[in-house]
Amino acid sequence: MDKTALELFDDVTAEEWQELLERPEDDSVCEFERLRWPSTLQSLVELLVADLERENVANARGLAAKLTSSLAVYFGGRDIYIPKGDVLKTSLRNIQIWRDFTGRNIEQLAAQHNLTERQITAIIKEQRKLELQRRQRVLF
Repeated sequence: MDKTALELFDDVTAEEWQELLERPEDDSVCEFERLRWPSTLQSLVELLVADLERENVANARGLAAKLTSSLAVYFGGRDIYIPKGDVLKTSLRNIQIWRDFTGRNIEQLAAQHNLTERQITAIIKEQRKLELQRRQRVLF
């Protein structure tokens, strides 16, 4: 467990935290989240609960707490930028294009997303570069 992420929870041991993450359906996670988490994390949980309930996902509150916990552990202590509006939609579309790309389906992706083949090629090039950056850390 990342020590930086745990600093948010002061007196909670790594073992207790891991136990809570492994039992998202347990009410203790929800109670833990309400009592200890800063308001931003509480807001994130409530947002996820609303979206999960709208999708009729069973145990929406427990799953929302687990997802928020995972985000806190991964992004805890980092400054991150999360786009919104058209930038978010474009970013999500580009990620989906990258996931659907097989190496031989540029024409199909262009038709599916109402883009030109040149635009699809540029998106794939950009996404390939981002994937490489994600996998390989910069040395200098």
